[in-house]
Amino acid sequence: MRLHRIRLTDFRGVTASDVSFDAPGVTVVVGPNEIGKSSLAEALRLVREFKSSSQHSSIKAVQPTHRDVGPEVSVELSTGPYRLVYTKRWLRKAMTELQILEPRPEQLTGDQAHDRVEQIVGATMDADLWTALQQVQGESLQQASLARVVPLQAALSALADDDTVGTSHEDLLDRIEREFRRYHTATGKPTDVYAATIRELAEREEAVAVAEAAVRAVDDVVDRHERLTLERTRLQVRVGRARIDADELAEREGALTDLRRQHDEATARLGQSEVAVAAARSAVEARAERVTEAERRTASSGEATGAWERAVAAHTEAVDRLTAFDAARQGATDEVGDLRLEVVAAEQVVRAAQARADAEVIRERLAGIAAATARLEEAEAELAANPVDAQIVQQVADIQSRLHAERDAAATGAARFTVERLGAAEVQLGGEAIEGTATRDLTAPVDVEVVGVVRVVMTPDDGAVRRRRKIEEREHELTALLGELGVADLAEARRRSGERDDAARRAHAATVERDTLLAGESVEAVRARLAAIDTHGATEPAVSLAEARADLTDLTERLETAEQAVASSLHERERIIDAVNAANERRLTTETHAAGATSELERANARLEADRAAHGDDALAAALGATQAQHALHADALESTRTALREQDADGLEMLASNARELAKRLVDDLARLDADLAAATTELEVRGRDGLRDKLDTALSRLADTRRVHDSLEARAGAARLLRTTMRTHRDSAQQRYVAPFRHAVEALGSIVFGAGFAVDIADDLSIRSRTAHGATVPFESLSGGAKEQLALIGRLATAQLVSADDGAPVILDDSLGFTDADRRRKLAAVINRVGSTSQIIILTCEPERFADIGSARTVRLG
Repeated sequence: MRLHRIRLTDFRGVTASDVSFDAPGVTVVVGPNEIGKSSLAEALRLVREFKSSSQHSSIKAVQPTHRDVGPEVSVELSTGPYRLVYTKRWLRKAMTELQILEPRPEQLTGDQAHDRVEQIVGATMDADLWTALQQVQGESLQQASLARVVPLQAALSALADDDTVGTSHEDLLDRIEREFRRYHTATGKPTDVYAATIRELAEREEAVAVAEAAVRAVDDVVDRHERLTLERTRLQVRVGRARIDADELAEREGALTDLRRQHDEATARLGQSEVAVAAARSAVEARAERVTEAERRTASSGEATGAWERAVAAHTEAVDRLTAFDAARQGATDEVGDLRLEVVAAEQVVRAAQARADAEVIRERLAGIAAATARLEEAEAELAANPVDAQIVQQVADIQSRLHAERDAAATGAARFTVERLGAAEVQLGGEAIEGTATRDLTAPVDVEVVGVVRVVMTPDDGAVRRRRKIEEREHELTALLGELGVADLAEARRRSGERDDAARRAHAATVERDTLLAGESVEAVRARLAAIDTHGATEPAVSLAEARADLTDLTERLETAEQAVASSLHERERIIDAVNAANERRLTTETHAAGATSELERANARLEADRAAHGDDALAAALGATQAQHALHADALESTRTALREQDADGLEMLASNARELAKRLVDDLARLDADLAAATTELEVRGRDGLRDKLDTALSRLADTRRVHDSLEARAGAARLLRTTMRTHRDSAQQRYVAPFRHAVEALGSIVFGAGFAVDIADDLSIRSRTAHGATVPFESLSGGAKEQLALIGRLATAQLVSADDGAPVILDDSLGFTDADRRRKLAAVINRVGSTSQIIILTCEPERFADIGSARTVRLG
């Protein structure tokens, strides 16, 4: 398919637009935003998809705003053997017109025209190829979908020497897919009818299982009823024997009641005697603890009192040592005070000597300032007398340079004449006699006279006159400027400028020197400081600065030595004070401990004396002996009852009797539960016997057989469709594998122009680019930069257009492309587009024509 012309009328913001395209060739449609570039691609889609009577939202969207008109599109194109003009208008005065120019003229209108175009396009153009070769606005980074493009498959098959060249199995695949979809969804799950049969089979199988389970359940109930009847007979016999055993053991257990009572009383008396023995023993042990505590408190009190006495002696010794140290330290402190007074006096002498030295320096500064000021005034006077600076010299040089240039130009453009004296007669040129030959440029009127014979006046043309007048004006300007400056020529002006520069440098140096000496002060301030120093220094003794500094250094060193000694003694005094404080703290602490220990001793002795007053030590010992003797008697009595019970085997008899009672009770309970289970089994048999379970099972088996026959038939057809689909898809994938190599070669041939030698791509089965290799590095397509993605996506479309034959081809339409590509890559892509455009039609829509300015054969169409 090839586009020749598109005309838009009242389409979006386009009032009227008529664009022609080269076919084959590259056409670049240029225009600002919203001028109607993208509307061209949209118009191609709408004119095919929607009848003129359509009220679709896509049609309403292209109607101009606030204008009651209908959008109109007219397209002239060639496809297969046909060349036609197709026109549609929507919404207002809707109409459809078709004019077929080749191979036979036809004219149709309305729906007949629409249907005829659909028939022609469907028979001559592959819709997938049309879509693949269009790159719409905002999708320049996306690859074209090429897997189902039949013309590309045919071209690649031919290149791959495939025996299926020129054939397409897509219709067969579609029919197989439709057959597969009768039984399966897109994900392979059963469809409604097939799934319903599968569910019905499962339900029938479940119904049979339920019926069989019900029949088996009845058989189980019969078996359980028989087992329960036999078990009940055996259990009745065991209940009778258990009741007899329980009665016999109960009689034997009653004979031991008195003996058990005596054993319980002996046990109680023994427990009471044990409590009494424990209380007596506790009283004796408490008395011993009281005595031990009093002895421990006595020893602790003596130790605390001794520690306190030692702490008092240590504290007194530390206080005496501090008093002696303070007396010795006072003399060193007095010496430091005297030395400080002497250092202050010496510092005053040094400051006076320093002031006298500073006064000499200031006097030297004032002398230097005066000299620098004199040099500055002299240089400034020279500057005032000489106005010729570098700028003025440059102005003179510029005027003189232009004057020379104008003279040269005048001489170059002027006529040149030569006067030669041939005879004895005098010849004058401009009033001057000449001998031999004279040559002049005719830039001003001049006369040539042969005295007494002839006079010739030569006048230059108007251009030469104007040039001469301009030269005279420039000479007058130069003369006036030199006269104003008082110089004869440019050389003297440059000499005067050099003298001025020298004076300026001397003025700058004098200024810097004076400012340096002033150091930010005024001359009056420096003089005032000198006067203040002279006034202050007159009252101090005239000692040299070196002598004053030597005396100050000696006194300072002596003061530092004395201060260090005092500081060291201060540290020693702090250490002694710390020792005094520590001794005092120990004294107070030990005093507190001694007082506490004495108090605890007094309380312990008071508690012991109070306890002995209530019960003496001998009375507590006698009470303990009496309770221990009573405990021994009660233990003997308990042991005699235990011996009698052991002889009668009381514990064993009790366990036997208890077990016999519990066994009889459990067997009676088991018999009652067994009777209930037996009654339930009997009732269940009566109920299930009336349900016709066997008939239900037969019915369920019959239904299952019917459903299984239907299911097996559907499953066989579904399996056949699945196998055929898998086989054909495998065949198609194998064919696509053979397509990959020639498509990769086509992409690499174009891409190597852009990415350089070593460029390679990995092509997937669906003909998409999986990865790119450049400069030895392989990167997946999705990980590439936006520019690289855009370039590869464009190369894929161009390779497709180049591979597909002219008869089966479609135009490559690029809307707002190469926005991510740098200038260098755009230049290389221009060569690729130029090559493909020699055999294919390429239409580029852009608002930035510089992106495509390097395409050699491109024709530019400007909108607006």
